[in-house]
Amino acid sequence: MKEDGKISITVNGGQVAVAQDNGVVNATQTNNIGTDAKEILSLMNEFKEVVDKHTDINENDKVDAVEMMQLAYEECQSNNPKKSIIRSAISNINSLVALGCAGEKLITTGKNIVGFFNQFIG
Repeated sequence: MKEDGKISITVNGGQVAVAQDNGVVNATQTNNIGTDAKEILSLMNEFKEVVDKHTDINENDKVDAVEMMQLAYEECQSNNPKKSIIRSAISNINSLVALGCAGEKLITTGKNIVGFFNQFIG
C-alpha cells in the first residue's frame, strides 16, 4: 500500500477481486475454451487434413504447424496459457496460409484458427 492509503493494481489478462474491512470475495476465473471446443477441434482437424493433402507444402513445415497448433490448443485450456507457444502456432499457421498453394479452404480455416488463438494472447 502506498503512503497515501491508495493501492495501485496492474492486471494483464487476469482477475482482481478486492474486499474492504472484513469482506470476503469468492471468485472463479476460467480461461479455458468452453463451448468453442468442438468448433475449434473441428477447424484444427480440417486444417490438418487440408495441409496433409498438399505436396506443395514442405513436410517439416506441415509437421511444425500441426504440432504447434495442437500445443497452442492445449495451452488455451490451461489457467495460465504460455503466450509464446500460442504466438509460435499463429506464426506457423500464418506461414502456411501465406503460401496460398493449398487453396481457399486452407486460408479460411487457418485464419479462423488464428482468430481463435488471438483471444488468448490479448
